[in-house]
Amino acid sequence: SSSGLLSVIEIQNNAFSGTLPATWQSLQNLQILAAANNSFKQPIPNIFGKMTSLLSLFLDNNQFGGTFPNLSNCSQLVQLGLSNTSLS
Repeated sequence: SSSGLLSVIEIQNNAFSGTLPATWQSLQNLQILAAANNSFKQPIPNIFGKMTSLLSLFLDNNQFGGTFPNLSNCSQLVQLGLSNTSLS
């Protein structure tokens, strides 16, 4: 699918709520996910296992709870923003 070619998602500084879409796990070429400064509240779904191209992940200033998913397959990850969340 052509959606697998998407490399950047920038949805920061909105009033988005709910959870991150589980369908994003098919975005194998995603390099940057910027979803900071929203109102996401549910636990972060384990969608990152297939995102092996992920370089930057910004989830700061949301209301995520629970435990953070495993990022061991994200070997290229160099930036991770999780400040002001309720993750454990």
